[in-house]
Amino acid sequence: MQWVTCADPAHCKRKRRRCPLGEVHLYRYCPESRRRLVERYTFDLPYLRTSNEAEWAALCRGLLALKEHGITGQVVIVGDSRLVLNQFTGQWQVWADNLRPLYQEARERLKALDCAVFCEWRPRHVIEAWLGH
Repeated sequence: MQWVTCADPAHCKRKRRRCPLGEVHLYRYCPESRRRLVERYTFDLPYLRTSNEAEWAALCRGLLALKEHGITGQVVIVGDSRLVLNQFTGQWQVWADNLRPLYQEARERLKALDCAVFCEWRPRHVIEAWLGH
């Protein structure tokens, strides 16, 4: 699973000061054809105030999409937010009051999955090149 959020005004291509949209990209690899199948979800984030909240919300939406599609086996979550990935894996504590509910939601969604989840951090420019935007 790959997630991309648009909550950074410096990188937003919309004319608004801040883009209220988030995107989640799900990549599935087919071993026979070695082709990458992409599903892209866009969702509204009007209640979020920070980019960290948008990153957490995108992770929660991606975990929900995995459940909806009945994904099993191994899943690799690739993201550019060290904060979210390290908090999600339990390496860092969640101190911010505004992030705790999102953290708890993500952990609950993880428990509902029937798959092994691994996290990988990649720099934003690598992810942008991979996605083509």
